[in-house]
Amino acid sequence: MEQLVEAGLVFRRGQPPDATYTFKHALVQDAAYATLLRGPRQALHVRVADALEQHSPDIVDRQPELLAHHLTAARATERAVEYWFRAGERAASRSANREATAHYRAGLQLLEQFADLAEREAWELRLSIALGPVLMMTASSTAPEVRGVYARASRLARQAGRSVELFRALWGSWLAAVAAADSRSAGAFLDELFALLAQPDVSEEMTLQAHHAAWTTTFFLRGDFSSARRHIEAGLPLYRPETHAHHALLYGGHDPGVCGYGVGGMISALLGYLDRASREAAEALSLGRALSHHGSLAQAYWFSSEVY
Repeated sequence: MEQLVEAGLVFRRGQPPDATYTFKHALVQDAAYATLLRGPRQALHVRVADALEQHSPDIVDRQPELLAHHLTAARATERAVEYWFRAGERAASRSANREATAHYRAGLQLLEQFADLAEREAWELRLSIALGPVLMMTASSTAPEVRGVYARASRLARQAGRSVELFRALWGSWLAAVAAADSRSAGAFLDELFALLAQPDVSEEMTLQAHHAAWTTTFFLRGDFSSARRHIEAGLPLYRPETHAHHALLYGGHDPGVCGYGVGGMISALLGYLDRASREAAEALSLGRALSHHGSLAQAYWFSSEVY
């Protein structure tokens, strides 16, 4: 390293053993990298990833995409996919949706290298369900890719007999249909969601999100205020921010509590209950600000503006 510094190819900051080094130019780095044979190069990438895991947990938490990069270059595919997924989750939680989309797609591209078909399909299902909401935020809920992602996820979930993942995939297909004003398809997907609630392993998550889908459908596509209000009154009491705030990363890129209060405010305003409408709009805004999730806050502003 000292010889490289003296030659002007590498810059050093600080003093060994705590020094950091950077190449003088990216082309110098590329030239040095190109001299490595594939085997030693892959071994070095694994050593870098292992060192980061063992000695720099803060970097692992803040930059999982860095480990994903090294593990991808090392062809340590299974570990790489895990870190691409973690990188996507972290980006989505910060509303960095374009970054999240890129990370999830990078993980999906690696799945062809999996030898185990069941493991590959399990990861494809997991990545697809995570990809859907960020695609809706960056492209459109009506984008053909969104429908394709959720249709594929539904098939995989049915084959594997995984009811929770099937529910999430059908929910995504439902929202795509709602956004396209496809009332018939939206109604069919909604019926499937409620049919899944009859299973013995139904969760609170599924119940809340089924009513979330129902109050949206009955209000926006059918203009049935009474039915929409009934679903809000059935679903919203189940909602707790500390438990369900992560739903925005799984279901349409927005929070069900914000949606429930916002739609409730619009219903109250249209029926002439103006004080109640103002309170519900204020609840939506307060919750949206507290969640630190941009998509949910944007929806709170949108629905509140409709109320006023």
